[in-house]
Amino acid sequence: MALVTTFSIIFLPFMVTAQAKNIQDTLNFLCKRWVIDSIDVKDINRKFAPPENIKDNYAEYKRDGSFEGQDFGTVLKGKWKFNLDNTKIINYDIDNSNLKGEIIFTIIELTEKSFAITSNPMSGGQVIMRYKPK
Repeated sequence: MALVTTFSIIFLPFMVTAQAKNIQDTLNFLCKRWVIDSIDVKDINRKFAPPENIKDNYAEYKRDGSFEGQDFGTVLKGKWKFNLDNTKIINYDIDNSNLKGEIIFTIIELTEKSFAITSNPMSGGQVIMRYKPK
């Protein structure tokens, strides 16, 4: 769970919604600033408002392949890549000495007004981070 919480900004099998039919649509939806809206904990089937320590978290994906985000008050910058076939967002080259390697998220939902992602938590439980555009 700590791993998921730690990487909650960078935004579950991805379903490209009916709105996103190709990579350009997907990029149009994704490339903007997203702010955390809620957290779903599937093991207990509950949805929560973001706790105080992450309520200001955001993720901003840019078309040039860079991203910026805030996680627990720390601004992170790096690069990202996306593959429509496997619906993964991979964040890498993160400008933070505590984060090494790649952080991989699976997109659950992506529309103009909603962005939901998850990663593979160490605890085995599924946590979905839901974002809204700023």
